[in-house]
Amino acid sequence: MPGDVITYREDGVWKTRVEGNSRASRISVDRGDAVAFGRRVARERGVQHIVLDPDKADSE
Repeated sequence: MPGDVITYREDGVWKTRVEGNSRASRISVDRGDAVAFGRRVARERGVQHIVLDPDKADSE
């Protein structure tokens, strides 16, 4: 859904962005930090937080 928050790994770092935006809102080397940030942003916006992790099936 447009406006959802997506956290994903790309080029060895974790990125969080709002769907529809072309640039990441935040970049982190730590998965936990990126997921926590994405969760907080999604909660504040009232949207879904999606974590794209090739090692885990995870959606919040």
